[in-house]
This record gives sequence, C-alpha cells and structure tokens, in this order.
Amino acid sequence: MICKRHKLPFAQTWTPSSDENYIGKVMSTTKKGSYLSDRKYSLLKEACMNIQLMKGQGVVWRAFSCQNSCFCRDVSQLRITDYSFSHVARTLGLTSSFAICLQSNRTGDDIYVLELFLPNYKTRDPRILLDNLLATLKQHLKSFKIVSGQKLGKELYVEVLKVSEEMMCLILL
Repeated sequence: MICKRHKLPFAQTWTPSSDENYIGKVMSTTKKGSYLSDRKYSLLKEACMNIQLMKGQGVVWRAFSCQNSCFCRDVSQLRITDYSFSHVARTLGLTSSFAICLQSNRTGDDIYVLELFLPNYKTRDPRILLDNLLATLKQHLKSFKIVSGQKLGKELYVEVLKVSEEMMCLILL
C-alpha cells in the first residue's frame, strides 16, 4: 500500500543479525518484507539476500546506528566499500534511498530498518516526498515507533548521507 501509493520502485526490510558472533556487525534481509514494482529489481533483492550488509554501510546502517532515519540522494554513486550494492543500484537506475529504524510494540525488542528507494525526483527538494511518505507510514504502521523513541509523524531528524561523505541534517516537519 505505502509503496504503490508513493510509486516507490523498491523497498525492503532489514534486521540485525541475531547470531551472537555477528551481533552489531551485519544485517540481513529476506524474501518477505520486500516490495518490487518491477521484476528487474529482483536483481537487487537477490544480491541483498545473498550478501549481508556490513557494519557502517549505506543508509540502512546509518539509520540503525543513530536509531532514527537516513537519506541519500544517490546511493549508486557511493563507493562499493560504503555500500555493497551501489553497482547494482546503478545498473537498475535506483538512486535515492531513505531508511528508517523502527520498532513495533507487538514484537517487543525486535528492530527493523525499512529501506525505501524513492522514484527519480521531479523536484529538487526531496523533503516534500519524504514528508508525504512519513505521513503515510504513520497512518499505516500505527504499532511502530522510531527506535529512538519518537512516534512517527512528529518532527523527525534525518541524517543525510552525501556521496562526498560530508554529513548534514534535515528536520522534517
């Protein structure tokens, strides 16, 4: 529903490893908890299922480590050491990615990072789409909160990952 409404090309859910040897080191995704608007995105889905995301990589780890959210305008331009799947994203024409670290009051301590690839921009300012996306998330994920303790829909801190690795913050209202 959320993905179709906002015409997202691809979305998936990541979870931190529960293996005691890898806690805090890797994250994994599964077939469930993903959305593909087109079969071509199965290339990225398969890559993500076969290769775990290593600590510190991409918007997913940034969102997880700050227990909030992170946005990158173009993950396809990140170095492969910064995001293992940048070459696949580039091949598929996926650029903008937004990740948000969530926890459900139904599953206790389980943490999920929802990674959403945004459609190519028609406007320069991604905040409009992100604001609308957050409103939809709040409407449909009522049992979820941001791991930092914030409820969805409140003013949200979003870390912005730039390709040059400079960092800046956005505040979404």
